[in-house]
Amino acid sequence: MSTPTNPIYPDLSAWMLSRPMQSGAVVNRVIELLRKHFKMFVLIGLTPIVVEILLIVPCAVFFAYAAHAQGLDAAGTPTPAFSVVMVQLMIPLAVVLMAVFSLFETAASWAALRVDAGAEASARQAWQVAWQQPGRSAWLMVLRVVRYSGPMILGMLLMVLGTASVAAQHGDGETPALAFVLIPLAVVLMLGGMVLGLVLYVTDCLANSASVTENLTAWQSIRRSVELSRGARWRIFGAAFLLYLIAMAVMMLMEIVFAVVIAIGVGLSAVLHVGTGMGMLEIGVCGLIFVPVLLIAIAVMMVMQPLYQAVIYRDLRRLEPVKTSATHPGTGFTGPQFR
Repeated sequence: MSTPTNPIYPDLSAWMLSRPMQSGAVVNRVIELLRKHFKMFVLIGLTPIVVEILLIVPCAVFFAYAAHAQGLDAAGTPTPAFSVVMVQLMIPLAVVLMAVFSLFETAASWAALRVDAGAEASARQAWQVAWQQPGRSAWLMVLRVVRYSGPMILGMLLMVLGTASVAAQHGDGETPALAFVLIPLAVVLMLGGMVLGLVLYVTDCLANSASVTENLTAWQSIRRSVELSRGARWRIFGAAFLLYLIAMAVMMLMEIVFAVVIAIGVGLSAVLHVGTGMGMLEIGVCGLIFVPVLLIAIAVMMVMQPLYQAVIYRDLRRLEPVKTSATHPGTGFTGPQFR
């Protein structure tokens, strides 16, 4: 009698398929998928980066020109009118960027789920899927950001309000007793908010995969993520932390290589007496090489998040029947039903 196998991992036995993937296995799977579909994921990740650059650079140039022309007073600080203009422009810019990155999360999640299931996918198809429900993607991002950043923001607000209240009652001067109370309180509130925010981030991280796969609303996707992640949150955190360490190590290595190349070029310029112009030319050439490589690296780091979330989501979906029926291992979820 043949042993049941998984179409993605055909070499695993049914006993192994009834066990959850550990953090190391998730990281290995993410790296494997990224290596096999590198071009597609880079194209998906570069899209929001390019849009952000195209939006931010003109705004930065405008702000610099406006500040130089009439936005600064005699003391060199922004005038109230210029500050209002900045806020009026920054708010729509932030909304547009949030919408773009919410679409990115949906596109990258769809592509990651497809390739992890062994199906074909492309960057163009992924963005087409993301455009089918732009409102849902944006609302899901808003809910997630509010949930995992809300506790820390609330802690900061309570700290500021408490400080202002005590200062109003005891005058402007800060007393040692007041500092003795407020400093530990501020640390506790900040740390508590960060820990709670991290917990909520882990519990909600499968929401995009659930929304794409099961066609759920934003709030239903978050509830589904909370349900699926129950009992697996340490594994999710472990995989995310390992990928974060890998990404930071790669970025640090790139920065070191770039700095060494620049240092060698500057040293050779000084020894060979090639002049300042040649030195600047070399720095410019290195920049032209380094900037595209840096953008690609940032795109890869961005797609790592939906990749590991998709891998964990599919693994947890596969294990759902095992939770209720241990007599049928390896017969659980094997692939999402895509729209």
